[in-house]
Amino acid sequence: MLETGKIMQQARTLIGARLRHNEHNCTVIEVLDDRLELILEADKPSLAIQLDAYGNARREMRALYIVPILNEAGDEFHPSFLSLIDLEKSTGKSEVGVVD
Repeated sequence: MLETGKIMQQARTLIGARLRHNEHNCTVIEVLDDRLELILEADKPSLAIQLDAYGNARREMRALYIVPILNEAGDEFHPSFLSLIDLEKSTGKSEVGVVD
């Protein structure tokens, strides 16, 4: 079983990191401790339209992605988390992961 406290402490250091997720360049903007997930914001606006409180289309927005850190059993890192590519450190395709 993985130590979730230590993992979350290290995951918080990723806030502000620029990563590549599913062919999109993103920035980590949040770590959800209770759900063990990273929230990524795409660098470029997508075709997503943000609605106001009344349901009226107001503006184009950047896509948000939720990436689970651990699998459902909590005993391994989630494949989506392991597939994140660090844009600032990689010259090839280095993977982002949490190191003990």
